[in-house]
Amino acid sequence: MNNNKTSIKIGLIVSILIVILILIYYKNLRKYLRVNPVFLKNPMDARNYLNVDNNILVKPLYNNKLSFHFWMYVDNLTYHYGLYKNIFTKGSKGIKSRNQCPGLYISPKTNDIILIVSTKLKNDFFKIENFPLRKWFSIGIVIDGIHLDVYKNGLLEYSKNLSAQIISNIGDLHIAQYGGYRGLITCIQYFSDYKGSNIMHYKHIKGPYCKSYLRVLWDKLTGKNDELYNFNNSKLEKDAENPKENQTHYL
Repeated sequence: MNNNKTSIKIGLIVSILIVILILIYYKNLRKYLRVNPVFLKNPMDARNYLNVDNNILVKPLYNNKLSFHFWMYVDNLTYHYGLYKNIFTKGSKGIKSRNQCPGLYISPKTNDIILIVSTKLKNDFFKIENFPLRKWFSIGIVIDGIHLDVYKNGLLEYSKNLSAQIISNIGDLHIAQYGGYRGLITCIQYFSDYKGSNIMHYKHIKGPYCKSYLRVLWDKLTGKNDELYNFNNSKLEKDAENPKENQTHYL
């Protein structure tokens, strides 16, 4: 009898400790996400414009250090063919804006991403070449002073120097400006500091999920994450009637 009471007490203590640990974990997670927020935890049609107010984005701990990581799926390149197709921009709208850190666009005619970083000297242009079509892939952008690291699918694509210190802007995060591109975008995470290869690799191997492990498990059990792997092209069947009407917005 005493053994049963002892077992019950031990079980109760263990249960309480587990609950406390879970509460501490989620408290720390909320604190972390306030500084390094994640947007679009569910995939969004990348033709739908979304504006994220700058007040949600914590100012970088150091004015010249910040990082982004995100997942995207591109269905085709015929949508808005011949035009730059915006993925997202931190700063001001328009591809010629001198207030982008960063600005990302799909190239007008090829499966390349144009990356723009506004520095105190000029706009620096970079290219992330040959992204896959109809397949999820991840991109990481890391800026440390006048140094830029670009990651694709968790691996370092290249490291390059910028022309000068970045212009640390206080602009909003503009996602899919002027019709965006034909596909999906999800899990845009902003970091208010430099994040190295370990974080970029971890973010990639985690896949296009940015929810807690418990929520991911629940969504898998209930089939809510099927859209990530069984892409329903019918969602994107309707193109803009006049795709060239937005071209002036990029000038």
